[in-house]
Amino acid sequence: MRQTELLYVVVHHIDEAVLAARHQAPLTYNKIKMAIDWVIGTERRTRIDGVVHPRAEDDVDIAAVKSELMKYLSDTNRVPWARSQACKDAAIAGCG
Repeated sequence: MRQTELLYVVVHHIDEAVLAARHQAPLTYNKIKMAIDWVIGTERRTRIDGVVHPRAEDDVDIAAVKSELMKYLSDTNRVPWARSQACKDAAIAGCG
């Protein structure tokens, strides 16, 4: 794993010897993971479907059929899942 991926997965804490000298219990809050999870969740909540708009009055029916076809192809090829995975990879490691 790259260092950027480790920041998302691994719990961060200060050296245990320093904490023992201060008589503190090790409390850790992975704020990076919370922020990245928020970004990933926002991407999932703001998904939209593509729409084909007609250029003329006679193209209304054709545009509706093309919109349904785009939705069908998106669902069968699992495009929303692939986009979410790419967004997660980009948020964690910096490449999608």
